[in-house]
Amino acid sequence: MDGKKRVSNQIKWIIQKGDKIDSDSPFRAHEFYRTFLANTSRAWYCEFYTSFNDRAQLPTNIAHGKLSRDASLKESFDSLIDYLADATQLCTVKADLSKVDIQQFEHVKYHLLNKFPGRGKQSHYTADYKIKLVIGAADLRFELWFQGMQYMEDNSLAINFD
Repeated sequence: MDGKKRVSNQIKWIIQKGDKIDSDSPFRAHEFYRTFLANTSRAWYCEFYTSFNDRAQLPTNIAHGKLSRDASLKESFDSLIDYLADATQLCTVKADLSKVDIQQFEHVKYHLLNKFPGRGKQSHYTADYKIKLVIGAADLRFELWFQGMQYMEDNSLAINFD
């Protein structure tokens, strides 16, 4: 595809204890990479968590701690949060690129690493996008970025603070 290696079920801490927040550069971004079939949803959910643990105590993937290989992704995240007693879910972010023309996504023909087992040799598409956090003195704002520009279609980004 594009020569980049990608892994799933990883945790990236966007801001860590001790980080300095520069008011002249308040952006922090996380890149997402999704694969999808042409006839499936292009709306994806991501959870953001907070923790007061020191850097050395932050996990880097959902297998960190005492997690079962047979657990579902949700069970794994629930176990991870239990493992981090002081970690709490900040919010759930829904990024919806459904209004983007399908031709704007990279089309990938079927290959041996088919992400969609049981569906035959179907080609799929990939979506690379960013969710940027804009950190203010007393607020936190989220932005959806696609193809190097802020994507601002109605209902393209929804934030649910739990």
